[in-house]
Amino acid sequence: MKHIRTTMENDRGYVLVVALLIMAILSLIGVAGMNTSIFETQVAGNEWNAKRTLYRADGGVTLGAELVEQNLGCEGIGFKSTLINDTVMISNKLLSFNGLATDDDIVTKINAPATSYDAAFSATGKLTKDDIGYLFFGGETTPLVGSGMEFGTAILGVSASQGGYGKLYEIHSQYLGTKNSESIIESGWIHIVGKEGSCIF
Repeated sequence: MKHIRTTMENDRGYVLVVALLIMAILSLIGVAGMNTSIFETQVAGNEWNAKRTLYRADGGVTLGAELVEQNLGCEGIGFKSTLINDTVMISNKLLSFNGLATDDDIVTKINAPATSYDAAFSATGKLTKDDIGYLFFGGETTPLVGSGMEFGTAILGVSASQGGYGKLYEIHSQYLGTKNSESIIESGWIHIVGKEGSCIF
């Protein structure tokens, strides 16, 4: 009997060991949950940044089409200044007269945008190298044919005697956002010859 009583008395520290093991396991679960939460927050932040960069590049396409139309209104003389405002700067005052570029030319320009852009823009209110977009333009004048074009020229008031010509533009918008995010969008734009506005810039 004495042997059994001694064994039971030696089990007193067993509860302490079990409690420490349970605390260690709960601590590991807490640390793992915290790491998962931090990782998910970083993923959400990166996704938000990528979407913001994409939307800014998409806005650049709209800006590019507006710049082309405004520049065509200044036919022959181009814009008065290369700085349109605090958020838009152009490198060529006659940007609407750029010819179409080959795919290799566009890739070369996109790889070195700071030295080869046609227009630079910012969505943050000030042109900075950390959060900036670049536009590249190319266009050619061509006769527009087809029933859709004939319908469109009738709506716009351009008669067949005026030629039914348009200037087809490729607008490439590249936006370099924060955290090395980048979006590139290519779009087409058709300007109907004879529908130029007045020169504003």
